[in-house]
Amino acid sequence: MAPDNISTETNKMDDNKSNGTVLIVDDEYTTIDLLMAILKPYDYNLIGAQSGKEALDIIQKEKVDLVLLDLMMPEMNGYDVCKAIKGDKNTRAIPVLVISALSEVQDNIKAMEVGAEGFLAKPFNNKLVVVYVQTLIKVKKLTDELIKLYQLKDDLTRMIVHDLKNPLISAVGFINLSIKEKNLDKIKWYLSIIKNSVADALNFIEDLHDITRLENNKFTLNKSDENIYLMIADIIDAMTPLFKKRGLTTKFVSDCNLRHYIDPQVFKRVMQNIFTNAAKYANKNSTIMIYASIKNNLLRVQVSNEGDVIPEEYRLKIFEKFGQVEIMQMGGNVGSGLGLAFCKMAVKAHNGNIWVESPAVEFDDGTTIIFEIL
Repeated sequence: MAPDNISTETNKMDDNKSNGTVLIVDDEYTTIDLLMAILKPYDYNLIGAQSGKEALDIIQKEKVDLVLLDLMMPEMNGYDVCKAIKGDKNTRAIPVLVISALSEVQDNIKAMEVGAEGFLAKPFNNKLVVVYVQTLIKVKKLTDELIKLYQLKDDLTRMIVHDLKNPLISAVGFINLSIKEKNLDKIKWYLSIIKNSVADALNFIEDLHDITRLENNKFTLNKSDENIYLMIADIIDAMTPLFKKRGLTTKFVSDCNLRHYIDPQVFKRVMQNIFTNAAKYANKNSTIMIYASIKNNLLRVQVSNEGDVIPEEYRLKIFEKFGQVEIMQMGGNVGSGLGLAFCKMAVKAHNGNIWVESPAVEFDDGTTIIFEIL
């Protein structure tokens, strides 16, 4: 055992400020201290353990990026520790570098067979230890990113299914009501809801398709000189039923002769997505403010609503395809669709920029989405 003045869990720092967490497992505290001295200059979060059981307990509590593992330990040897790490789905991605006085080829092979990523014989070369640690931690971080990406894709798929299913379920429900209904006015009302539900589903599919095309640089803009004032005014008129449904009023401020060179169809969908988002998260019976202007040939459009303030940590993520999935994973609620992700890519394709300010520019709460296009 280590003396009272020797800590087997030393040089511990905030994991977010370190280059990764390294767990050193050896029943000899002198080996732990030596490895810590070698690695200390490289800003790792270093933790020591003097038994296999202690090491496994630490791994369950800490986010470990690499294990440096001795083989010859009492009670639980290194082979069994490595088996336990690799046999747990929550820890199997942690690389294990075996450092042992056993130097026979069969020892090396056996360590690899139980899942170790590397083997160093004692006495070890300090520079080789550092290179091994740096390489394996890079592998661990890349593995973590890959796992996260697959999880995000899985969550995104579920989100897409959910967002497509809702309007289609609504359409099917009102189709069934229309079949049984004899009142022509009600049938017309049902048909308008069916039309809007199907349009929502088609718009979602179109956003998803165009995001893929934009990501693969296969999306071509068809720009023309357009009256921006008239375009936005027409979109507001077309979306009036949505605004009225939530008791919302709109105020649009712009020069009626405002013109700019844009792709009109893409611009229309950007505005529709921003208006839909603004209406969805606005307080009932509140106001949506819209401003459009040009300065130094830069078109600026901003849309503000009154509602909840978006926390700072969510503000960049809402425009990312996977970002909204991450927000939901974090317990946030700022939208589950891909509309704003499309907006960001479409604005960028116009050599522009889009961002969010919260609280809103005009209100004490709510959100302002602003985009600028050259």
